[in-house]
Amino acid sequence: ANPHPQYILESKRGANNGVASLDGDGLVPLLQIPPSLATDTELSTAISAHLAAPDPHPQYATDADLAAAVNASDRLFRKKIWRQK
Repeated sequence: ANPHPQYILESKRGANNGVASLDGDGLVPLLQIPPSLATDTELSTAISAHLAAPDPHPQYATDADLAAAVNASDRLFRKKIWRQK
């Protein structure tokens, strides 16, 4: 039995079902990161490709569409005459 359960055993470092070790820079080595998690490089590449592509979501309103809708509704609201009973 582990006499000090508040500590992590050396045998658990870098082991399956254990904890990741750290490299000389204090980072988790890429080999210990699950492949389902994206690295900074993969994420940066995907974002750049997405931003460089034509609008992949034409069904959604753009910032300009939303600004025009807000301005139009504001004009309609100011022109409306409210009657009090």
